Amino acid sequence: MLIHHLENDHSVIEYYDQPVTLKLVYLDADGRKVGCFTTPDFAVAEAECAYFVEAKTEEDLRKLAEEKPNRYVRQQDGSWRCPPGEEAAAGFGMGYRIVVADLLSSELTRNIIYLEDYSRRNCPAPAPKLVTKVLETVKDNQGITYPALLAELRSEGLCADDLNNMIYRGTVYVDLRAVLLIDHESVRIFSDQTTAVANEAIEKAKALPATGTEGPVHFVPTAKVRWKGTNHTITHVDDQIVHLMQDGDGKLTPVKRIDLELDVFAGKATGIVSEHTREQAAADKIATAGPARLQEAVNRWQTIQPYLEDRRRLKRAPKRKRRTFSRWIEDYREAQDSFGNGFVGLLPEIRDGRAGSHLDEAVDELMIKIIKEYFETNVSPTISDAYGKLLVACQEQDLGAPSLKTFGRRVRLRPQYEQTRKRKGGRPATQRAKFYFFLDQTTPVHGDRPFEIAHIDHTELDLELVCPRTGKNLGRPWLTLMIDARTRRILATHVSLFAENTESCMMVMRECVRRHHRLPQTLVVDNGKGFNSLYFEVLLANFGITKKSRPAGHPRFGSVCERIFGTINTQFIHNLRGNTKLMKNVRQVSKEFNPKTLAAWALEELDDRMKFYCHEVYDTNEHSSLGRSPRDEMAAIIEATGRRQHTFIPYNFLFQVLTLPSTKSGVAKVHAQKGVHINYLDYWNSAFTDPKLEGTQVPVRYDPWDSSVAYAFVHGAWLPCISSHAMLFKNYSQRALKLAAEEYRARRKKSGQNKNVTALRLAKFMAEVKEEETFLILRAKEVASRGDAQLVDEQTKPQDQQPKDPPVADQGQPEEPADQETEQEFEIVNE
Repeated sequence: MLIHHLENDHSVIEYYDQPVTLKLVYLDADGRKVGCFTTPDFAVAEAECAYFVEAKTEEDLRKLAEEKPNRYVRQQDGSWRCPPGEEAAAGFGMGYRIVVADLLSSELTRNIIYLEDYSRRNCPAPAPKLVTKVLETVKDNQGITYPALLAELRSEGLCADDLNNMIYRGTVYVDLRAVLLIDHESVRIFSDQTTAVANEAIEKAKALPATGTEGPVHFVPTAKVRWKGTNHTITHVDDQIVHLMQDGDGKLTPVKRIDLELDVFAGKATGIVSEHTREQAAADKIATAGPARLQEAVNRWQTIQPYLEDRRRLKRAPKRKRRTFSRWIEDYREAQDSFGNGFVGLLPEIRDGRAGSHLDEAVDELMIKIIKEYFETNVSPTISDAYGKLLVACQEQDLGAPSLKTFGRRVRLRPQYEQTRKRKGGRPATQRAKFYFFLDQTTPVHGDRPFEIAHIDHTELDLELVCPRTGKNLGRPWLTLMIDARTRRILATHVSLFAENTESCMMVMRECVRRHHRLPQTLVVDNGKGFNSLYFEVLLANFGITKKSRPAGHPRFGSVCERIFGTINTQFIHNLRGNTKLMKNVRQVSKEFNPKTLAAWALEELDDRMKFYCHEVYDTNEHSSLGRSPRDEMAAIIEATGRRQHTFIPYNFLFQVLTLPSTKSGVAKVHAQKGVHINYLDYWNSAFTDPKLEGTQVPVRYDPWDSSVAYAFVHGAWLPCISSHAMLFKNYSQRALKLAAEEYRARRKKSGQNKNVTALRLAKFMAEVKEEETFLILRAKEVASRGDAQLVDEQTKPQDQQPKDPPVADQGQPEEPADQETEQEFEIVNE
């Protein structure tokens, strides 16, 4: 979050993360001299000064100040200092600052992320005529809202992209610290900052009450106070300092809380309660009252209503209830004066839950000690066992023991996450951990717009596959999905017979660009090896994508993917022949019902139908949490937030090479006659005739979708290398080659053969597959005639009637480029 602020702070010339290690020397809480090494988060250079930055949350600083009072010191104005850090930084001629992360504007951070696409160098500037028209309209309507300005100039060609671009460039002014750009109705646009500040001051003056109604002073932020003859607003309050901002000029004054409380007691400071504030306070009290308290207030109102109209009737009330009725009437009238609503005064007071507790403090402390030292351990004793320990301890100390029920209640009042973690470990404790609706302190977990945040995850499908040639079982396939977090739309899919790996990660990225011509701004992934490979990291860095890893052992952080995986299994996979639902009770499954026996689906057919389901069925069905289909949701939000066409990525030769995976070692040995050996095949390029290359290890990449070509990094460039059986492989589509190669590898793995796989064997396998196409069609028809899913029947149609791959989502993207010309060599940036 701090990086976003440094990037957009015009006073900052440059900054460096974790620049140097400093040695801090200070006195600990016991007065002993200690030393430690620390690395500041940033070194910042401005025009007039340079300083180190250490970022901490307010909560962490308070805890550290208690443990190390001489290292972290709180100032009277609420800011924090690190005296030993300042002393160490002085040796570099720099300062040392503590930045409280909580005080950084969350609105500004989200707005920076929202506008980040417009900071790219290839982002075109708005047309000059359109800029002139926008400025004229804004000057005539200072404070016009975002939707109103769009509607006003839509006929002139103004779109969300143009307006967002002008806001980023400062052509028009929006207070990015005060309002979220995604909340269009609240965004007010001005011609410049001076006009915006003046307009805000005028509105504040209008909002001040003509005759402030005096009331009690509430020491909470946003509360109004009349102090020293002027009106102030409390902006921040703690045990020591109260920050007051003077209405009108915005002057901020820190005041000691004890001094302000004395002024309140002396009548020199009073609260200001406007009619709106009084109504809001009354509404808050009613909203926070439970059904029981509201019912009691209604009963009291019905009781005192006759006496409010005529106080003399109170004399005829029963004597034993007169004082109660009088107190209720006084409470009603006092609330009428304070809140403008007497009913609020009839709400019963909330009593302290510990009121009337007869437990001795020593017994209470002993219970906490037994719970911490005995119950909350990895031995995991029962509550009864721990209670027995308590009885013995009470007897030894001559204390009255509480009941088992009281002890059990105290156990359950302990923090459940920490208690479960100490008794059962971290994994079970995650079920009781606090659920975060934000990826960090400021970013909503699902983002503000499409392609801002996407998730990639893998799962093993509940389906058994077979080889179409031999009919042998190939096991369960793996599905990789990329899902847009904001719209729940499935952006790309990849089906493989092998567990998650770099290839699956790269292919799903390639598929996303092929379909949508863009990649997400942030990727949320797990800690799998495929997401930590060098080439995947290079791909992300090349396109400026931020990777955020989900914590290990915390499945709820991937709940977006898990829910969609569940939907795919329930609606699609579990309705196919050979699904593994029955295997949950494996002992009850007979041979004729075993999914391995019933399996009928091959990898290619499943991949076809998976794409059709994800991009045509799921994508167009109404989503329960959206109220419309994911496709419609994405189209609507993109229309409102901007198409951002300058972020589109061409699906060309360079991009395809960037998304190619490598072998396990990442390199291959050059042989003067055969070239390089990659995945059982030999690949050749004329550059291998160079005697200097013979016997050397060169970086290589292969294309899972085209076995006829691979790439080797030679002489500073990636060169295409041709397979020894390229002509045979080119008779097949890239996708068919990929699926056939996977089936061949899986078949050999199942059969347990140890013979080396050669190019000739793979070529023969492809020829055999070609000869058996007629047999495959007949087999599919036989499966369909047995009453299997109708999806299989579609596979028997002629080629011109086959269901096409779902069309690329039409959201303003350019048409998919034609096949690119083969390039002999090229350079890759950042390689």
